[in-house]
Amino acid sequence: MKEQQPTRTFTPGELSGGWQLTLRPRELVPGLKPEYIIDQFPAAIGRHPTNDIELPFDAVSRYHARIEIYGGKPRIIDLRSSNGTYVNGKRVQVAPIVDQDGISFGSLEFSLTIQEFDSDQRVITRSDQTSAVHFVQQDDMVQTVIHADLPDDTSVPHLILEEDITDEETLRKAKIRLICLYRLQEVLRSTADEEKLMRNVLRLLFEVLPVDRGVMLMRDKDDPAVFRPCAVKVRDGLASESIGISRTILQRGLRERIAILTRNAPEDSRFQGAESIVANSMRSVMCVPLISARHVFGFCHLDTVEPVRMFTQEDLTFLATVCAEMATHLHNLRMVQDKIQTERMAAIGQTITGMAHNIKNILLLSQGGVEMMDKQLERKQYDTVEETWGVVRRGLERIHGLVADMLDYSRARTIEKRPIDLGEFLTELCATFADEMRKRNIDCRLELAPDLPRILVDVDGLEKAVVNLIVNALEALPEDKGTVTLRTLRNDEGHAQIEVEDDAGGIPAEVLPRIFVPFFTTKGSKGSGLGLAMTRKFIEDMGGRIEAHSSEGVGTRFTITLYTEPEGPRLKE
Repeated sequence: MKEQQPTRTFTPGELSGGWQLTLRPRELVPGLKPEYIIDQFPAAIGRHPTNDIELPFDAVSRYHARIEIYGGKPRIIDLRSSNGTYVNGKRVQVAPIVDQDGISFGSLEFSLTIQEFDSDQRVITRSDQTSAVHFVQQDDMVQTVIHADLPDDTSVPHLILEEDITDEETLRKAKIRLICLYRLQEVLRSTADEEKLMRNVLRLLFEVLPVDRGVMLMRDKDDPAVFRPCAVKVRDGLASESIGISRTILQRGLRERIAILTRNAPEDSRFQGAESIVANSMRSVMCVPLISARHVFGFCHLDTVEPVRMFTQEDLTFLATVCAEMATHLHNLRMVQDKIQTERMAAIGQTITGMAHNIKNILLLSQGGVEMMDKQLERKQYDTVEETWGVVRRGLERIHGLVADMLDYSRARTIEKRPIDLGEFLTELCATFADEMRKRNIDCRLELAPDLPRILVDVDGLEKAVVNLIVNALEALPEDKGTVTLRTLRNDEGHAQIEVEDDAGGIPAEVLPRIFVPFFTTKGSKGSGLGLAMTRKFIEDMGGRIEAHSSEGVGTRFTITLYTEPEGPRLKE
C-alpha cells in the first residue's frame, strides 16, 4: 500500500503557540532524542527527513502520523501507516490525546505531556476542567464524579516496614498484611480480565482494612478523559442505599497525583464546604491513584461511615503499596497483550500467502468440477452430476474449514485461569475418545504422577490443545492397532508437564522443525496446516511451552510444560 505524504494546512490559532506537546521515548535507543517538542500544528511524524519529527526506524512509515489541534483540542491521525499508531495500547485512525497518554508509532513507545498557554504565554491550569464519570449506585441512581488533568511531578508512597516491632497487636496486623500482599500476587496472576481482577483485589482489601464501602475506577480505553467504575463493594450488614464518591477528594487526588487520607472528612479543613462528603456520610476516606510509568490507570476509593472505623497512616501506606502493585501489573498486562496481538497480526501477514495458495489450489479443483458439471448438464448426463457435485462441495467445505481455523488462530482470546487436577483432566479426555479407540483396537494408556498439586491453567485452551494432539495421534496410527499414552509428571525444575505420545512411526527429521509453522502440513489436501500452530498458541497464551520429540520408525512425543503456581497461605477465619 502506497504511503500518503501529509498535506499541511493551517487555521487561525494553530500557529499561535497556544499548545505545547512533548513526546518522550519510553526507552532511549540510538537514533532517538530524549524528547520531541511540538509547538506548531499540524506536526507530521515519520521516517522521512521532511517530517517535523523524524523517527529513522524501519518500524515507522515514511509518513506515519500527524498531530493537530481540532476543535480546540489535540488529536492524532494515522496516515495509513504499515505498523499502526497506538494510543494507550489501542490502534487508532483518528483519536483525541490528553496529558500522560502513551503514544506508539509501530514498536516505538512514547509518553506524552501536554501544556496549554494563554495569550501571555502562561500555562493554563485546568483544575476546573471536568468530564463526567457516571457511577451507578445500588439504587440505580447516577452520580457525577469530577475528573481533573494531572501534573506529572508527584509519586505514590511505598510500604515501609518498621523494625523491632514488639507490640502483639501490631505484629498480628503486620502478619495479616504480609499474607495479604502474598495473596495479592495470586490474584494478579489469576486472570487477564481487568474488571474481574479489580473485584478480587477489592474483596481482598475488605479482609484486611476497616472498610465500609469501596470503589475501583478505571480509565476508559476508548475515552481517556473518562473514568468508569468497574468494581463496587459494601461491607456486609451495612445499611446503605447508595455509595457516594467525594468529587472534592477525587479532584485533589487526580490533580496532585497523591494518596489522600482523611480521618474525619466532615471536619477536615482541606475539604470544608464539600457537600458530597456530608451528603454521603463519609467519615474516613482513602483515595489512591493507580499510576505506572507516569500513566494513570484509575484509582481506588475506600471510605467508612461509622466513627469507630477510622483509617490510619499505616492503612494508607499499605493501600498505596497494593495500588502500586496493581498499576504495575495492569501496565505489564496491557503491554504483553499488545505484544501478543502485534506478533499474531505479523504472523498472519507472513502466512497469508500460504493461505491464498491453499485456497487457489482448492478453487482450481472446484473449477474443474464446475466445468465438468456444465458439460454433463449440457449433455443431459444427470446421473453423473451428483458425483461431480461431491467434488465441488468438498472443495467448498475445505475452504470453509481453512477460513474457520484461520479466524481461531488470529482471534484474541480472554484467558480465564482456574485450578484443576491434571490427572482428572486427562482421565476425562481419555474417556471421551474411548469408543473410537476401542473400535480401532487402539489402546489409551494413562500414566499419572500421584504428587502433582492443583495448578492454575486456562482450561478451555488446554483442552483444545490436548484434543488436537490426541486427534493427530489417532490420524497417524494405522486402522487396527497402536497406542496413545497420556502422561503427567513433574520436571527437574518442579513444573507440571503433560505428555501425549504415540507409536505411529515418528516424524521425519527434516520435517520436525517445521511442524508448528502455520499452514505447513504433511497431510496434503486433508490438512489446513493450522492444527499444531493453534495448539502452540493455546499453550503459550496461558504462559506454557510445548515441545515435540520424535524417533523415526518408533513414534512421537509432545510435551506441554505448565509453570506451576503454588497456592499461598490463607488467613484463618
